[in-house]
Amino acid sequence: MILVCYDLRQVWTNPADPLALSYEKLVPILEMINRYLPEMEYIYAVNSAKIFSQCNPMIVGTGGLTLFPGTPLLEEAQRSEFTPLSEKEMLIELKAFVENLTCDCGFITHHTISGKNLTGPDFLQRKDTILTALDDEIRRGNMDIMTAIRRGKHG
Repeated sequence: MILVCYDLRQVWTNPADPLALSYEKLVPILEMINRYLPEMEYIYAVNSAKIFSQCNPMIVGTGGLTLFPGTPLLEEAQRSEFTPLSEKEMLIELKAFVENLTCDCGFITHHTISGKNLTGPDFLQRKDTILTALDDEIRRGNMDIMTAIRRGKHG
Protein backbone atom coordinates (compact mmCIF):
# COMPACT_ATOMS: atom_id res chain seq x y z
CA MET A 1 0.00 0.00 0.00
CA ILE A 2 1.25 3.49 -0.88
CA LEU A 3 0.08 6.55 1.03
CA VAL A 4 0.76 9.89 -0.61
CA CYS A 5 0.36 13.04 1.43
CA TYR A 6 -1.39 16.16 0.12
CA ASP A 7 1.62 17.80 -1.50
CA LEU A 8 3.08 14.59 -3.00
CA ARG A 9 6.49 15.40 -1.55
CA GLN A 10 6.35 12.74 1.12
CA VAL A 11 5.69 9.16 0.13
CA TRP A 12 5.50 6.16 2.42
CA THR A 13 5.74 2.62 1.12
CA ASN A 14 5.06 -0.66 2.83
CA PRO A 15 8.14 -2.91 2.37
CA ALA A 16 6.09 -5.99 3.32
CA ASP A 17 3.83 -5.44 0.30
CA PRO A 18 5.38 -6.91 -2.88
CA LEU A 19 3.41 -4.39 -4.97
CA ALA A 20 4.74 -1.40 -3.05
CA LEU A 21 6.81 1.06 -5.11
CA SER A 22 9.97 2.76 -4.04
CA TYR A 23 10.01 6.52 -4.21
CA GLU A 24 12.33 6.34 -7.23
CA LYS A 25 9.82 4.17 -9.12
CA LEU A 26 6.93 6.36 -8.03
CA VAL A 27 8.42 9.66 -9.26
CA PRO A 28 7.82 9.01 -13.01
CA ILE A 29 4.22 8.03 -12.25
CA LEU A 30 3.66 11.23 -10.26
CA GLU A 31 5.23 13.27 -13.08
CA MET A 32 2.83 11.70 -15.57
CA ILE A 33 -0.12 12.44 -13.28
CA ASN A 34 1.00 16.08 -13.00
CA ARG A 35 1.32 16.34 -16.80
CA TYR A 36 -2.33 15.33 -17.23
CA LEU A 37 -3.64 17.11 -14.13
CA PRO A 38 -4.98 20.15 -16.04
CA GLU A 39 -7.31 17.77 -17.91
CA MET A 40 -8.58 16.58 -14.54
CA GLU A 41 -9.71 20.13 -13.73
CA TYR A 42 -12.41 19.82 -16.38
CA ILE A 43 -13.62 16.55 -14.86
CA TYR A 44 -13.92 18.35 -11.51
CA ALA A 45 -15.80 21.20 -13.18
CA VAL A 46 -18.29 18.79 -14.75
CA ASN A 47 -18.82 16.85 -11.53
CA SER A 48 -19.10 20.05 -9.47
CA ALA A 49 -21.82 21.30 -11.83
CA LYS A 50 -23.70 18.02 -11.46
CA ILE A 51 -23.54 18.26 -7.66
CA PHE A 52 -24.70 21.90 -7.68
CA SER A 53 -27.55 20.95 -10.03
CA GLN A 54 -28.71 18.18 -7.70
CA CYS A 55 -28.67 20.57 -4.73
CA ASN A 56 -30.71 23.15 -6.67
CA PRO A 57 -29.23 26.22 -4.90
CA MET A 58 -30.62 29.73 -5.22
CA ILE A 59 -27.20 31.16 -6.14
CA VAL A 60 -24.08 29.59 -7.65
CA GLY A 61 -20.83 31.54 -7.57
CA THR A 62 -17.54 30.93 -9.33
CA GLY A 63 -14.20 32.67 -9.39
CA GLY A 64 -10.77 32.26 -10.91
CA LEU A 65 -7.76 31.65 -8.73
CA THR A 66 -5.73 34.72 -7.79
CA LEU A 67 -2.43 34.12 -6.01
CA PHE A 68 -1.85 36.73 -3.32
CA PRO A 69 1.54 37.83 -1.92
CA GLY A 70 2.56 36.15 1.32
CA THR A 71 0.44 33.04 0.77
CA PRO A 72 1.88 29.52 0.73
CA LEU A 73 0.24 28.78 -2.63
CA LEU A 74 1.99 31.72 -4.32
CA GLU A 75 5.28 30.62 -2.79
CA GLU A 76 4.71 27.08 -4.13
CA ALA A 77 3.95 28.51 -7.58
CA GLN A 78 7.15 30.57 -7.48
CA ARG A 79 9.12 27.39 -6.66
CA SER A 80 7.33 25.54 -9.52
CA GLU A 81 5.72 23.17 -7.02
CA PHE A 82 2.25 24.31 -8.07
CA THR A 83 1.18 25.36 -11.53
CA PRO A 84 -2.04 27.39 -11.64
CA LEU A 85 -4.27 27.19 -14.69
CA SER A 86 -3.70 29.82 -17.35
CA GLU A 87 -6.44 32.38 -18.06
CA LYS A 88 -7.54 30.36 -21.09
CA GLU A 89 -7.59 27.12 -19.09
CA MET A 90 -9.70 28.80 -16.40
CA LEU A 91 -12.19 29.91 -19.05
CA ILE A 92 -12.35 26.40 -20.52
CA GLU A 93 -12.92 25.04 -17.02
CA LEU A 94 -15.68 27.61 -16.39
CA LYS A 95 -17.29 26.74 -19.73
CA ALA A 96 -17.32 23.03 -18.78
CA PHE A 97 -18.96 23.97 -15.48
CA VAL A 98 -21.60 26.19 -17.13
CA GLU A 99 -22.36 23.58 -19.81
CA ASN A 100 -23.16 21.03 -17.13
CA LEU A 101 -25.01 23.27 -14.68
CA THR A 102 -28.75 22.57 -15.03
CA CYS A 103 -30.33 24.31 -12.04
CA ASP A 104 -32.13 27.62 -12.43
CA CYS A 105 -30.30 29.91 -10.08
CA GLY A 106 -28.63 33.25 -9.76
CA PHE A 107 -25.16 32.98 -11.29
CA ILE A 108 -22.23 34.98 -9.95
CA THR A 109 -18.77 34.83 -11.48
CA HIS A 110 -15.63 36.77 -10.74
CA HIS A 111 -13.81 35.49 -13.82
CA THR A 112 -12.32 38.16 -16.05
CA ILE A 113 -14.25 38.24 -19.35
CA SER A 114 -13.20 41.33 -21.37
CA GLY A 115 -15.52 43.64 -19.48
CA LYS A 116 -18.59 41.42 -19.95
CA ASN A 117 -20.68 40.80 -16.86
CA LEU A 118 -21.90 37.20 -16.76
CA THR A 119 -23.43 37.61 -13.31
CA GLY A 120 -27.19 37.76 -12.95
CA PRO A 121 -30.44 35.97 -12.12
CA ASP A 122 -32.26 33.37 -14.23
CA PHE A 123 -29.21 31.31 -15.16
CA LEU A 124 -31.02 28.87 -17.44
CA GLN A 125 -32.51 31.72 -19.51
CA ARG A 126 -29.04 33.24 -19.93
CA LYS A 127 -27.01 30.02 -20.20
CA ASP A 128 -26.60 30.17 -24.01
CA THR A 129 -25.53 33.83 -23.82
CA ILE A 130 -22.97 32.99 -21.13
CA LEU A 131 -21.61 30.08 -23.16
CA THR A 132 -21.35 32.27 -26.28
CA ALA A 133 -19.43 34.92 -24.32
CA LEU A 134 -17.09 32.26 -22.94
CA ASP A 135 -16.55 30.74 -26.40
CA ASP A 136 -15.74 34.17 -27.84
CA GLU A 137 -13.32 34.92 -25.01
CA ILE A 138 -11.61 31.53 -25.32
CA ARG A 139 -11.17 31.99 -29.08
CA ARG A 140 -10.46 35.71 -29.35
CA GLY A 141 -9.79 37.08 -25.87
CA ASN A 142 -6.53 38.82 -25.07
CA MET A 143 -5.13 36.49 -22.43
CA ASP A 144 -2.22 38.84 -21.68
CA ILE A 145 -4.65 41.60 -20.67
CA MET A 146 -6.69 39.13 -18.62
CA THR A 147 -3.55 37.95 -16.83
CA ALA A 148 -2.59 41.58 -16.08
CA ILE A 149 -6.08 42.26 -14.68
CA ARG A 150 -5.83 39.21 -12.42
CA ARG A 151 -2.37 40.19 -11.22
CA GLY A 152 -3.68 43.68 -10.45
CA LYS A 153 -6.36 42.28 -8.16
CA HIS A 154 -3.90 41.66 -5.37
CA GLY A 155 -2.68 45.20 -5.24
